[in-house]
Amino acid sequence: SKISTWFKRIAYCATCAVSLAEPTWAHHSTASFDYLKQLTLTGTVMQFKWTNPHMYLEVMVADDNGQTKTWNIECGTPNLNVRHGWKKDDFTPGDKVTMVIHPNRDDAIPGGTLMSVTLPGGRVLQAPGGDIVSAEPGQLSSK
Repeated sequence: SKISTWFKRIAYCATCAVSLAEPTWAHHSTASFDYLKQLTLTGTVMQFKWTNPHMYLEVMVADDNGQTKTWNIECGTPNLNVRHGWKKDDFTPGDKVTMVIHPNRDDAIPGGTLMSVTLPGGRVLQAPGGDIVSAEPGQLSSK
């Protein structure tokens, strides 16, 4: 019947649309980061994860009272960071590093997205997070 044929066509189109949209569902938003704030942190590398879709740097950072917390810093994708000059062996557990980050909006969760990191030898790595410049609502900003 004509209704059955139309129903099959609509179901087919809906299935195609969902299957094409699936990769976008797998990616998370960057809304958790406060791009209007910057923090500079110095700490000790605990772990470096060279993984897709995002690399992560876990760094033990002491606050003003000497209390330490592990900060989980998102570092962008391996593909983009290689274009910024990164290598898999840039970080070793125990390295002292200084990072500039956009922190999480939720202060209770120590973390953020990396803008740049200074390695023990003084080499500075830029990260995709450093490419993002924010502005107050109604203003345009570019880098």
